[in-house]
Amino acid sequence: MKQLVKSTFICIFSFLVLSYSLTGQKSYYVSPIGDDSNEGTISQPFRSINYTLGKMTYGDTCILRGGTYREEIIVNTPGIMIKSFPGEYVLVTGCDSVESVWEDYINPLTNVKCKRAKFTDKTYQLFTDGKLMMIARWPNKTSSMLSMEEWAPSVMDAKGSDKKVSITQLPQAPDNFWKGGYYIGVNDEGKLLATWYSGGGRISSSSGTTLQITETCYGVGSKQANGNGFGYIINCLNALDTDNEWFWDGKYIYLKPPASIQEATKVEARTRLYILTINSQSVSIEGINFKAGAVKILGDGATIEDCTFRYTSPFVWNSGNNSDESGARCNWGDFSNGSSGIYVKSNGVKFKDCYVANSWFNGIVLWGNSCLVENCIIENVNWIGKRCSGINSYGKDNIIRYCTIKHTGASSIEGGNGKWLEQYAIRNIWEHNLCEDACKLVVDQGFFYVNHQDGANPFANSEWRYNLLIHNGGPNKGEWKKTLPALYVDNSSSGYKVHHNVIVDCREGLRYNDTREGEHAGKEIYFFNNTFYKVDTCLAYEFWNSILGKDYAKPDVNLHFKNNLGIESGNYIIIHYVDTTFGPTNVEFAPKICVVDADNMDFRLVENSNYIDAGEIIEGINMEYAGEAPDIGAYEKGLPTWKAGAELVIPVFPDGPL
Repeated sequence: MKQLVKSTFICIFSFLVLSYSLTGQKSYYVSPIGDDSNEGTISQPFRSINYTLGKMTYGDTCILRGGTYREEIIVNTPGIMIKSFPGEYVLVTGCDSVESVWEDYINPLTNVKCKRAKFTDKTYQLFTDGKLMMIARWPNKTSSMLSMEEWAPSVMDAKGSDKKVSITQLPQAPDNFWKGGYYIGVNDEGKLLATWYSGGGRISSSSGTTLQITETCYGVGSKQANGNGFGYIINCLNALDTDNEWFWDGKYIYLKPPASIQEATKVEARTRLYILTINSQSVSIEGINFKAGAVKILGDGATIEDCTFRYTSPFVWNSGNNSDESGARCNWGDFSNGSSGIYVKSNGVKFKDCYVANSWFNGIVLWGNSCLVENCIIENVNWIGKRCSGINSYGKDNIIRYCTIKHTGASSIEGGNGKWLEQYAIRNIWEHNLCEDACKLVVDQGFFYVNHQDGANPFANSEWRYNLLIHNGGPNKGEWKKTLPALYVDNSSSGYKVHHNVIVDCREGLRYNDTREGEHAGKEIYFFNNTFYKVDTCLAYEFWNSILGKDYAKPDVNLHFKNNLGIESGNYIIIHYVDTTFGPTNVEFAPKICVVDADNMDFRLVENSNYIDAGEIIEGINMEYAGEAPDIGAYEKGLPTWKAGAELVIPVFPDGPL
């Protein structure tokens, strides 16, 4: 009976698909110089993308001619494609031109001269001649967005109802000078400088060097951020005092432009939080450049190919009813509302050959299952300095491969958290990725980070393999102890195979923390055939009992560490446990001459190396080898050399600089 019902369903579904294919398969053309009263043909194109989508049915294609489209695309029809006309540059932007007359303005409190124009639409970001302007900020931003160089020393006290921040370097100013702005910073009480000790809030009043804050917000997993740290004030008119800064008060845009605003200068305000929302199944987007807008993918089976996404998540409070906030998550680009960058809540979504850059929060967030990210570049994300990543992979059966992920505030890829996020990656594969220059604003993170909280939770059964990981240096300010691993499996997580990776220039290569004992301890952790170069500690592991509050736990984690090669690197370290004899010791240490050219990232073993055929055979890890036995390290002499990173070339953007 069940088989009959199943067969009947398949027949009905096939009939519907066939019906769609027979009635659809039309092509509609859209152009910025078209008209929605036209017929939608190549010679008579429509003007609006959304108007065109309203006419489409399953199997239809929307072809966009070159030019700029100022609208939020909302897709409600399944099985359609939206793509660019071959050879033409299509830009979909969340910005509108500021057409109001710019007038001279002098701030009576600061005597700073600037320009202002009437503009009542909510403004998230501002661009002049395609270049992003900085929201008014103190201290002024002079370095990279992923640098703490200008952050000022601060002390935050958010324990009681009277939440405040003290910044001794604040210039003398009248009371409430900073009112309405935001404090953003990283503060702790002597513990590791960590993502979950980031904090912030709206400044309700100010007096001297003290800021009173409300609507407080913290990093994932923390209710409070207290103690010494660094931070800054942002989004306050009185902080507007240098070129390229702007502020919007609901009535006017205030701008101190790069040069005097002239007719030739193009000023655009981002007025849309989202730029693309896919609500239906089996939608394809191809060859489109998106700028200044977050993306929500809520329909299964979407394919995003050969697209670019710039300035996805802005600095802005996006959580709705501020008074209801618990403080458990960051409200600038929140996970829960999809404004965190590119937000995928559906299954079977594919990103191929895409470029993602310049986000205050995340790059791509995969909450769904069976998703693929392939041959993509994700860079320059997490300007807010909280727990967000180039790619957050939280779902089941996701694959991230042949991607380049670089210049990130925290991790390159995060695999989730069993407690705070209540979801982590299961049966994921992360392979052949190039991750570079991670954790620019936080520590206690890595190129990859995951946290199950309990070894008795379901095993991940996930693999991190054939990746090249270069330089995790941490923030450029502060004297905290820096936990800066390349690959970080935290708090009794279970079921990870980490093998055939090359790790370069990190404080720690691999880190495993076990915070539980007995059946709750971590299980089935395999660190095999990795190569380390200029890594202070190849393997760091730490034991303590988070439940009993003990400063150590039994070293009963089921951890395996074999066939690893350390070049100009340190051995291993145990923290918080007295029995220093516990732990693996079979990392092999070698000089640079054992590999072809370490300084140019060629870690293949040279001829006649002692590490050829010297490894142990490990089921499911290194069964394919040339010679009598597997080699030590990440490369097998005699087999094709594996590669990491995207082959994608970053495009040139005619609408303005990156």
